[in-house]
Amino acid sequence: MIRRLLDGWRGETNAHRYSLVALLAIGTGVRLFFLFQPMMQDEAANYMYFAAKPLSYGLSHYPEPSNHLLNTFLMHWVTRVFGNAVWAIRLPAFISGILLIPVAYLLIRRLYNKNAALLATALVVVAPQLIAYSDDARGYSLQALIFALLLLTAIWLMRSPSVRGWIWFIVLSALGFYAVPTMLYFFAAAVLWMLLSIVFKDVRQKTWSFIAALAGSCAAVVLIVFLLYLPIIVVSGLSSVTSNTWVSSRTWSAFGSGLWRVLKQYSAGWNDGIPMVIAILLALGMIVSVVFQKKIGRTKVSLFYPAVVAGFGLIVIQRVLPPSRVWLPLLPVYLGLSAAGFVFTGEKVGELLEKKRKLDVRPYLFPVVVCVLALLLGAVVVTSRAPYQPNDQVRLRDAEKIVEYLQTRLKSGDIVYSEANIRKPLEYYFIRHGIPLSYLYIYELGNTPYKNRKRAFIVAAPGEGYPLQKTLDGSNLQHGKNLHLVKVAEFSHSVVYLLENPPLD
Repeated sequence: MIRRLLDGWRGETNAHRYSLVALLAIGTGVRLFFLFQPMMQDEAANYMYFAAKPLSYGLSHYPEPSNHLLNTFLMHWVTRVFGNAVWAIRLPAFISGILLIPVAYLLIRRLYNKNAALLATALVVVAPQLIAYSDDARGYSLQALIFALLLLTAIWLMRSPSVRGWIWFIVLSALGFYAVPTMLYFFAAAVLWMLLSIVFKDVRQKTWSFIAALAGSCAAVVLIVFLLYLPIIVVSGLSSVTSNTWVSSRTWSAFGSGLWRVLKQYSAGWNDGIPMVIAILLALGMIVSVVFQKKIGRTKVSLFYPAVVAGFGLIVIQRVLPPSRVWLPLLPVYLGLSAAGFVFTGEKVGELLEKKRKLDVRPYLFPVVVCVLALLLGAVVVTSRAPYQPNDQVRLRDAEKIVEYLQTRLKSGDIVYSEANIRKPLEYYFIRHGIPLSYLYIYELGNTPYKNRKRAFIVAAPGEGYPLQKTLDGSNLQHGKNLHLVKVAEFSHSVVYLLENPPLD
């Protein structure tokens, strides 16, 4: 399949080829722009608590679902080579985000046509959420790349089934589950798409042979995923994956009341930083592509149906309401559907105008327009800074500034308090700047290590939703005492207070 795509690439016009190269450069540049932003809570925790430790620990402990195992594995080795700089920790996600650009082009070209693929690529290049998770050291960007490759493999199997193709299907599916367990939604969508393609006679193999191969491959995926997660099951227990706080079933009333709210959050997450008029046009383009799938698609079944049925069906069965970032792998598909609808509509309008002799379109015009569009939208995204410290993340944007301030002032007998969530970025920067973590109050350790402290630095981040009282509530400072706090440093989103002779419980 790739060989055929490369043959088609060689036969393309220079304008089309140069435009794709330009889009890849724009996408890389935009992602590079946000690569060095301050470390956020989840990615800091992933590095310190899992990737920085021996793999025997990092790949077998699952106290919370933010330990994305494939990313932990890659981050472990990358940081061994390049150190623990912010950019190095994010390198696996960053490279995955860049690779997703050409893979999305290949996918939409196989589903529709070269112009839809080029426009979809431009949209993938500037989509704020795709940029944000290309610069977030977690497994979502990896999972999005793997899912796009899995869909390409599914097309390959439906057109030219082979043992090698089924092996790729099994390997990619297993890697997707190892990246993030929520691969269940996307694996189910891919399998359902292939089954629907059988029903609509869009598979070039005998029906029962294809079903048998698909069933055998699914069984192999289940077995491999079980083996990959076996260290987690043995050490942390199966419930740590299947029934942790984030995936525990809600009551039907809680599920129903929260469903509309999270659906709005999904839409807001995908369209964050995008002008409203463009968001509406994207939705309209997607609707057009679904309605006219038979005319514009190279497959008989639109990916829209299996994605919605599998995703919505599973969250209803599970009675869970995942955050918007969980659906990131579907975003390139959505943008591809939108692009196909736009191109189809534009072609029809162009044909009408040509008949009336009001338009003479040059072949190089479309690629040029797409590149200009990507540049303009990229400028909007950079200016709006939507991918910078996303709102759905726990963050402490001033973390490194706070640590740099404390570095020259901390001395024996000092203690630093912060709320538990925003403490994790502080921990990372303490390690990064060579400051002993013993200065930080970690409530999980109890109060024993923190007796007889002479000075307390108290970090509050009201600009991040963590005011002073939250820090005090999670500390071992005596409650009810009239604390004489002195503000010693103030940053854009946070404040540092000093307390002499702190009264400790």
